Amino acid sequence: MNAQDDQEWLDALAGREHADSAAAREARNLRAAVRARTVSDVSEIAAEDATREASLIARAEREGLISHSPPQLSVDKERHDARRQWPRLAAAAAIACFAIGLAWLAYRPVELDTVRGPDEIVRVESENPLALKERLIDELRSTGVDAVGYEMLGRHGIDADLPQPIPAAVRQVLARYGIPVPADGILRVEIVEPD
Repeated sequence: MNAQDDQEWLDALAGREHADSAAAREARNLRAAVRARTVSDVSEIAAEDATREASLIARAEREGLISHSPPQLSVDKERHDARRQWPRLAAAAAIACFAIGLAWLAYRPVELDTVRGPDEIVRVESENPLALKERLIDELRSTGVDAVGYEMLGRHGIDADLPQPIPAAVRQVLARYGIPVPADGILRVEIVEPD
């Protein structure tokens, strides 16, 4: 069946369709069969169903398929049992939350940031900080130093680990720009525009 057949079938079943396709005929026949079936006495059917259900349960018990079921609890007893369960469930939930929180705290990755004091950063003023940063990086790299440039909050800077002992060529580059030689061999320069 395609979408058009499905729609014709649904329309015919609802009594809205006048097409003469196989799907429509089938739906009309189904509609007629359903409408022809009438229930004369609902209580009669309910009584028959209850009797049949009881006989099926008795047969299943005789054949060992199910065991005799205890009488059903009253609604009040079920509510009472649910109220008695509440403190236990609340305690279990609290313990679970505590355990999850403890696990989160114990296994949380620790982020370590190395923070240097402001006196360890050399500040250099330039009308064009970007150009000076690139030129200084190029000169340091030409001496064999692995210098890395960065920009943070609009300020340009350079980080570099200088070889120990510091070669004369590196000292000359630093002197050319008025940068003192760091005692620990870690060069940190921030280039700003003049105020």
